[in-house]
Amino acid sequence: MTLEKIGAEIMAEAEKNSSSIIEEGKKEAAGIMFEAKNKAMELAKNLDSETEKNLEEIRQVELSSFSLTLNKQALEAKKEVFNEIFLQAKNRIDALDKKKRSEIILALCRKGISEIPQAKFVYCNAEDKKIVSSAKGLVFKQQIGCNGGVIIGNADDTIRANYTFEEILAKAWEENLHGIANRVFGKD
Repeated sequence: MTLEKIGAEIMAEAEKNSSSIIEEGKKEAAGIMFEAKNKAMELAKNLDSETEKNLEEIRQVELSSFSLTLNKQALEAKKEVFNEIFLQAKNRIDALDKKKRSEIILALCRKGISEIPQAKFVYCNAEDKKIVSSAKGLVFKQQIGCNGGVIIGNADDTIRANYTFEEILAKAWEENLHGIANRVFGKD
């Protein structure tokens, strides 16, 4: 066998092997492509599902945020209504005529005398000083800053009861706030 024949055989064998290698490579590439396409489709499906899930979460967050904003605005509106009602009540007390005011102040003095052991001293504003001076059993002790009403103290001034209009209105407001809310806004 000549060198040329051997070279031709090797070349033929190499061509035959290269054809089968190329064919095998094409099959393997097709398998890899098929697998890659399947993985890509699965990833796309997962991404679509995850995207939809994320969008739903975003929708829920936005809905919750909107709901909170609405609730906050409703509470602010209710607060404004409450403030207006409280102010109207305060204005009605401030607008009492002298006779009614005097009756109330003296009734508060009597209440203090009945509730405070050894009640002796009375505190009030300048406007009510003349009224409390006519209250039996009490001595005017000091002028205080209030819209009206009195504070009653015992003989050694260690016990005091606050019957100022502000205090009475604040207590009444606190005790009746739920009922006021039900009347104004209806039951929730």
